[in-house]
Amino acid sequence: MPFYPLHVSSGHSFLRSALSVKKIVGLALKNNISATAITDRHNLSAYAEFDDLCQKTGITPIFGLDIDLGDEGITCFIRNEVGYLNAIAIDFEISRGNLSIEMVKDHAEGLLIVYDCAYPKLSKMMKDSPGEIPTYLAHFASGFELFYLGLPYELNDRGYVSFLRNFVEKYPHPLVAFPHYLYEKKGDAIAVE
Repeated sequence: MPFYPLHVSSGHSFLRSALSVKKIVGLALKNNISATAITDRHNLSAYAEFDDLCQKTGITPIFGLDIDLGDEGITCFIRNEVGYLNAIAIDFEISRGNLSIEMVKDHAEGLLIVYDCAYPKLSKMMKDSPGEIPTYLAHFASGFELFYLGLPYELNDRGYVSFLRNFVEKYPHPLVAFPHYLYEKKGDAIAVE
């Protein structure tokens, strides 16, 4: 089964990532990865450079947008032209200070949504009120045509990982591997942490 990095931030995610767009595409080439994503936080400013470099190198670009909603976060992946126009509208609304899940739902057509389980909301609910999670996620996912739960790679709480894996067996939210790439190697982390 091929591996595609889906949660990759570039230096356009200000103070979060040490990866240039050129480095992201170069790492995909170096590791024989045929498709990779760029999912910068609250902006689309890397898209033109990313698309250009991907076209020149034969890498398939996957365009996304990370949205931080406080104690939870989502990534919107663009599926088609309508999704691209909606991502632009979301980016514009964020730049105006209008950030809410309702606003994103108003622009959800053409987007695939991944709920980032690395944020603390679900983990806290698992400890405090696990019985409320199915209803909460059903409400959160309503309005999104395609909705996935994103399982991060480096979770220290193995109980939470087990909970999520068991949860998706009972409820209609598929789980996708969702490690967040911010730098090439651990030693580069000092630049962003």
